Amino acid sequence: MRSRTSNSIKPGIGLVAAGGILAALLLSPAARSAENGSLGVAKALSNAFASVAEKVRPAVVGIKSVRKVKFGTSPQSPQRGRDRVPESLRRFFQDGGNERMEKYFREHRVPGMGSGVILDSKGHILTNNHVVADAERLEVQLDDSQTYDAEVVGTDPKTDLAVIRLKEVKGAIAVAVLGDSDKLRVGHIVMAIGNPFTLMQTVTTGIVSAKNRSFTMQPGFEKMMYQNFIQTDASINPGNSGGPL
Repeated sequence: MRSRTSNSIKPGIGLVAAGGILAALLLSPAARSAENGSLGVAKALSNAFASVAEKVRPAVVGIKSVRKVKFGTSPQSPQRGRDRVPESLRRFFQDGGNERMEKYFREHRVPGMGSGVILDSKGHILTNNHVVADAERLEVQLDDSQTYDAEVVGTDPKTDLAVIRLKEVKGAIAVAVLGDSDKLRVGHIVMAIGNPFTLMQTVTTGIVSAKNRSFTMQPGFEKMMYQNFIQTDASINPGNSGGPL
């Protein structure tokens, strides 16, 4: 049965026929007031996100590292390069091949990128251990684009945490205030700030998806004895490591 629209429109009710379905649009003053109230809540929430970002971003830094690695090796299989060459290919290294092979598998300096958050006015920075592990040189870029040399103060591979320090602090620097993770609840809205793909000061948002996560048996987490992760659906990409949530 096809419905028809009425020609007599009651105050506050608009009748619209679409595909034979009659929909009522509430246009009463009370409905408009509720809509404005909801819009106000949305604007307040949006401004709250912006305020958090403005407060925390100056304390978030980019960390560039340079480390030595031997081509053809990995932390999981630290063999000498020539030992990794298949037997069928070793004939290409005849006639002084050992020397050429050593040259081929010489040590390279590889750059890395991560994030960190400033803990105090002395320039101590919290980051992930894997961001600074085995680094020959560390360079820290602040929110104002100033760069500083940094040194490792301490590391804890079992929790994948590390503290580094700016070698020289020029003037006042922004400091982040640590929150209380015991008060965090699943479903809470959170914001992640870091430098994914070398894009400085990137802000993403999400919720706390779960607490007390452990990944001991997953590749790359074998050495992390102490684990109690916060899981989030906020976008986290290479370079975000060490940044605050």
